[in-house]
Amino acid sequence: MRTAIICLSFIFSLTLPITMHGQSRLDSLLQAIGSKEQFDRRPLLVKYQLELRKQKKTELEQIALKSFSTMETADDSEGIIFALQEFGKFYEELRMPAEAIRFLQLAYQKAERTNSTLQMGLTLTNIALVYQSEQMLTESLTYVYQALRIFEEKKFTKKAVIALYEASLINFKASNFVGALSDFNTAHELFKNLPPDSIGDDIKFYMMSGWNTAGLANKVLKRNGLSLVAFNRADSLAHVLNNKFWEGLIDGNKGELLLQMGRTEEAIALLKEDMRVSIQFDQYSSAALAACGLSEIYTKKKDLNQAGRYLDTANAIFRKTRYVSSAARRLLLTTANYYSALGDYEKAFKTLQQHIIVKDSSLDQERLVTLSQIKAQHELEKKQSEIQLLSQRNEIQKEEIKVQRLLIAASALAIVLVVGFLFYAGYSNKKLKRQNAIIESQRLEIEMKNEELEAQSNALQEQNFLVKTNVVELEKRVKERTYDLQLSNLELDTFLYHASHDIRRPIATLLGLERVSRLTERDPTSKYLFDCVAKTAGDMDSMLSKLQMAYHINRPIDDFQWISLHWIINETAKKFNEEFHQGGIDFSHQQNGQIFGSFSPSLVMIIFSNLIENAIHFNEGRPNNRSFIRITSSQVDESVIITVEDNGMGIQNQYLGKIFELYFRGTERSKGNGIGLYLVRKAVSILNGEIEVSSQFEVGTTFRISFALNKNP
Repeated sequence: MRTAIICLSFIFSLTLPITMHGQSRLDSLLQAIGSKEQFDRRPLLVKYQLELRKQKKTELEQIALKSFSTMETADDSEGIIFALQEFGKFYEELRMPAEAIRFLQLAYQKAERTNSTLQMGLTLTNIALVYQSEQMLTESLTYVYQALRIFEEKKFTKKAVIALYEASLINFKASNFVGALSDFNTAHELFKNLPPDSIGDDIKFYMMSGWNTAGLANKVLKRNGLSLVAFNRADSLAHVLNNKFWEGLIDGNKGELLLQMGRTEEAIALLKEDMRVSIQFDQYSSAALAACGLSEIYTKKKDLNQAGRYLDTANAIFRKTRYVSSAARRLLLTTANYYSALGDYEKAFKTLQQHIIVKDSSLDQERLVTLSQIKAQHELEKKQSEIQLLSQRNEIQKEEIKVQRLLIAASALAIVLVVGFLFYAGYSNKKLKRQNAIIESQRLEIEMKNEELEAQSNALQEQNFLVKTNVVELEKRVKERTYDLQLSNLELDTFLYHASHDIRRPIATLLGLERVSRLTERDPTSKYLFDCVAKTAGDMDSMLSKLQMAYHINRPIDDFQWISLHWIINETAKKFNEEFHQGGIDFSHQQNGQIFGSFSPSLVMIIFSNLIENAIHFNEGRPNNRSFIRITSSQVDESVIITVEDNGMGIQNQYLGKIFELYFRGTERSKGNGIGLYLVRKAVSILNGEIEVSSQFEVGTTFRISFALNKNP
């Protein structure tokens, strides 16, 4: 009897907190939010979130479980769906993704039951944002596309534009630049169809950010013209929105593009503005990168004082930032270039070594990020399972409370049940002891196996350490030898260039003396010998000129300027006037309209001087048909098409695929050294162009060149 009374008192103590204490403010607010009579839940949700922010994370997890149970039993109305979406956003803000997704999935289920397609699409978009914040890009993109299908089917055009923007951004983060551009182009087409009165600042902001993303993607894909158009569109919208931070950010991106395009002065102005605005908004990493870009520009311009000042500024700004590997690598590379320009190769080499170390470290960080993403996905799935289990336990606890209340209402029956429970507890205790004995024996066995595994693990770690040490030493030797080889190649290129330049001087003198001798010498034998001397000297001068061309092509091209293509071709042809006259060759250049663009004169002259020289060498006069060399140039859309045609000896079909190879000579009659056409193809490749050849032996040859026309002055 005494035992029964004690057990009954224990049951009363369990139910006392439930029956004696009233609901807390949180419980009252939650009950009001879930009530069918409550229509405007927005103010209540704000108050509820303010109360939640005062709680600890462990308490937030328990509150989330209670909130979910309450909302799960609430009606399937638009207001409840909205409340669930707000719960999901709130827990996503607190970096509790499992709870956020659980609320959003319940919102989707209620929206699906009520056939509320708009709320279904909005909920899927919110789920995608949770996965995106956790860097789970594949899952995020899947949910965005599901939402997009709903918006497109139901003609929710504005929502579809936003979903496509999010898809473009996710694709860009995943390095799928073509996919990012495709999604944004679709978003832009939909945006153009929106009624003007429905376009607010919110949708304009999405389009501004989207154009900036499109500019970055095109820049990576080397589509400079399209990239510049995208940045200009983004900059225009930033001005409309009066968003100074985004104006500076876009200016910095556009400055990097203009620098890549060779438009240095414009790039300087934009990078300075980017640095100023980034500092104003405490974006120090962006400001440091802008200062690095300015230092690199002035280093190339040989203005080392200015370059040093911006490098000092970059270092000072970088010290204010959190460590960012990409910014650190850029700063070290800029510093190495500056020391190299100063001639302090020792400091330049040490800085490059630091750059390599940071680069390797950044690769490790990228691997760590990838592993973290996998781990995050695993933890998220694990957390969702735990929440599901807690929910089930909560249901069990509710049932237990109902049972306890029934026991209190029927006290006589409760006493009998408690006595039976005590007997059952004794039996369970004996059974539990037997199970504990079995578990203890299994634990000892597991400990023995763990000791064996630990010994094997230690041996494996020692072997891994030896392998890692050997790999580090080998990598160090490879880096040292690679650096020595690069220096040797640079010295060899420089020596060949200066040597060919110096050798051409006496050859020019020799050719001049030969021309003078023609005026004074009348002896046929002497004249023949001078002709041989002139031919040999001319061949040597041509070969040395091609060596200088090869040196120039292998260096960075920095002479792009706004110029007429017609002028460049004619200036190149003037050097061959004497050969045209002596060989009886008719030269003509026909241009269909004026073609202006940003060209590299040196590259264009290399292309046409070698093609004209090649045509002269293989051009045979016809008894009844005068030899000719014709050049035609025209603009087709955004491209330039140029043909070089002659009626020389032509090329046999079996040699057409080999003429652009280095040192190839297709016939004994060839006067060249097998370098000219190789240089032509390489120069065309640098211009991102294409060259084709068609020929008929003993009839003539036609070369066709095409490349994109850059109209940005």
